[in-house]
Parts: sequence; C-alpha cells; structure tokens
Amino acid sequence: MPDLAALRTGFAAGGPATFSGTGSQTVFNIAHGLPTTPEVITLKESSDDAAGHYKVTYDSTNITITYAVAPISGSSNVTFIWGAGYIAEAIQGFTPGSTTVLTNKTIGDFLNFTKQGSTPGDPASVEDTIFYIRAIDSNNNGFFMKSKKAAAIAEVQLG
Repeated sequence: MPDLAALRTGFAAGGPATFSGTGSQTVFNIAHGLPTTPEVITLKESSDDAAGHYKVTYDSTNITITYAVAPISGSSNVTFIWGAGYIAEAIQGFTPGSTTVLTNKTIGDFLNFTKQGSTPGDPASVEDTIFYIRAIDSNNNGFFMKSKKAAAIAEVQLG
C-alpha cells in the first residue's frame, strides 16, 4: 500500500477522516475547511471496510463520498486520507521543465502545465512534491503528482 500521508502533501487542507459504518449509511461527508470550492482533491481509503464502489464529489463545504453499497457496521472502521486545495498560482517568467517553488497562493490564480517528453524523476527530498502532465495512452494525457514521504514515493493521478 502507498504511503497514504504522502497523498495529501502539498495541499491546503487534509488529513485522516474516520467514520463508523452502520451497515446502511451510504453517504459520508468530510468538511474540508477551505474558503471556497477546492480545485483539486485527493482521497484514498485507508481501511479495508472503506474499500468499495463509491463516488466522490466536492463543493465549497464538503468532500462527499457516496457508496453504491453501504460499508459494514463497525466502530471507526471506515477511514480515509484526504487532501484538498488549489492548483497553483500564476508565476511570471515560469519556464517549463524548471523547478519552481510555489508560495503565497491566491484563490483564482493558476499555472499552465504543458506535456513534456518524459516523466520526471522522483522527488529528491522528503516532503517534496512534483506536479506534471504525462501520457496515459496515445490519445490522453493526465495530471499527476509524485510525493516523497520518508523513503516511499507515491505517484497519484489527479483527475
């Protein structure tokens, strides 16, 4: 299993979410605490009882997880690691392929990514994250991130 804490690295808000299954409850809400609707979220189940077929939506208040079939009844048995935030900020003079540290993010700002010829290497330092575009297949590209937490590297597709 990937290092779940690394999945939330680089996001404005995030952490663990723990629920107790009832055997009939199919909707679980995580209050993200951001001032507006996040531009991107990441969510990964961190317990066996949280696994299953579910849909994730989000708005200005919550990340909502809706299961097709309710998780089984149990105490604190439905757990997730989540992250929510904004893509990036506008940067004057950004050069594709360069290393840029994003600070002082402003809601509504953005950063344009272009597909490069190859996937970047792993982050060098613990807590570092690389965002990039890579080919999924010959017809589609995807937005990905690689994070390093302790000695583990997690690569996640973001949408």
